[in-house]
Parts: sequence; C-alpha cells; structure tokens
Amino acid sequence: MMNILIVEDEILIAESLKQMLLDMGYTEITTCRKLNKALIQLSQKKYDLAILDINIEGGFEGIELGKVCNEKGIPFFYSTSYSDMDTIIKAKETLPGGYVVKPYSPEEIMIAKELTLMHHDRSKMAQEQFKQVVIQYELSKRESEILTYAIKRMSNAEIAEKLFLSSNTVKFHLKNIFSKTNSQNKKDLLELVTQR
Repeated sequence: MMNILIVEDEILIAESLKQMLLDMGYTEITTCRKLNKALIQLSQKKYDLAILDINIEGGFEGIELGKVCNEKGIPFFYSTSYSDMDTIIKAKETLPGGYVVKPYSPEEIMIAKELTLMHHDRSKMAQEQFKQVVIQYELSKRESEILTYAIKRMSNAEIAEKLFLSSNTVKFHLKNIFSKTNSQNKKDLLELVTQR
C-alpha cells in the first residue's frame, strides 16, 4: 500500500488529482491546502510519494516542501500552473522526479508517478554505491564532498565555489582522490561510482 501526499491549494484540482489516484487503485491519500499543514503531515507520517503544487500561498512554498521531501527521502514531483524558466530553474535545484503543468490528464500523472519512483530507486542505489566507494577507499569528509560534485561533472571552479574553497585546494583533494582510487580523471571516478 502506497501513502501519497497531495499538497494543492485549489480544492477542485486537489479533488480531481485525488480521484485520478483513486482510479489508479491508490487509497491512502492525504491532501493539504496549506504549507504548515503539509509540514506537519511530513513530520508525522512516512509518505511513499508527494505531489506538490509549487505556488501554495503566493510564493514558492512547494519548492520548500520539495527540499523537506529530499531531506526525508520522500520521492516527489511538482504539479503546477507555472512553466516559466525562473520557476523551472528553482524547481530543478530540488531534483524532483517530474514536473507536470496544469491542466493534466490521468495518464500524465501516472507517467510522472512512475518516473518519480524509478528515479528515486536509482538515486537510492547511487547513494549506496557512493557510500561504498567512500568507505572502501577511505576518503576524508572533504574528499567525499568534492567527489559528490565531481561525479556531477562540475568543473573545479564550480566545486570551489560550492564549497567556498580555492580551485587549487580542489585540485589538491582531487589528486588525493585519484591516487586513492587509482583513477586518472573525473570520468574514471564517475565510472567507479556508477559501476559497482
């Protein structure tokens, strides 16, 4: 049985979405119209999926909820009326499983749900593989932080900016990581982490 949280401030849309999910065979569905109620639900119950409206109370509250879902390991996707680039960029930063623009069909919701759950499963596997590499090669905390960004194909300058380090410090740590893992470059590191 899957527990699903819908956060949607428009009653008709929330009820329509809930009915779509009921028609798909899901019965454990909680709906919230307000940010504070959604936060309480997320703190009190373990959800298997969250469907989040981005603009709940006039801002980007849904994106804040996406961050909470990430912290709690809850797969989620956005259902929104907004398709402008600024909103999409903000949403992308939270790594949602999908992004569905209203109005949507039951098929679009089903596809977003399936892809979200698939990406979440892959993400959990990737996290486990990453942990194994860190343990096996005895990487320091700083080295594991740098590895996190290196396998996302970020440049040394981008990694330095993210971690508030100099580019030379990043290069130094990357040399240590390459040495410990017998890797020649970031491509080798990516293969090491993803092929275990």
